[in-house]
Amino acid sequence: MSTGKFIALSVAWVLASLTMGVVVAVFLTEILRLVGIVESGSPGYSTSLNVVTFGTFIALVAVPFIFRKRFNDKDADDG
Repeated sequence: MSTGKFIALSVAWVLASLTMGVVVAVFLTEILRLVGIVESGSPGYSTSLNVVTFGTFIALVAVPFIFRKRFNDKDADDG
């Protein structure tokens, strides 16, 4: 894989991870609001959004490093 393609795919993965982190955070925080654990506009609501976004983002960015052996198939054609 060329360096330019690798950099482009890495940037795309980081941006996709951030987007998925935000979506998951909003979804889970709204569930917490419906259950009554956090209230809209409260510091707990913002904290929940930030913590879930950060956690999901870090987990998704780490996926290529964790599964490096599986993604690095030496028998695959580089074409």
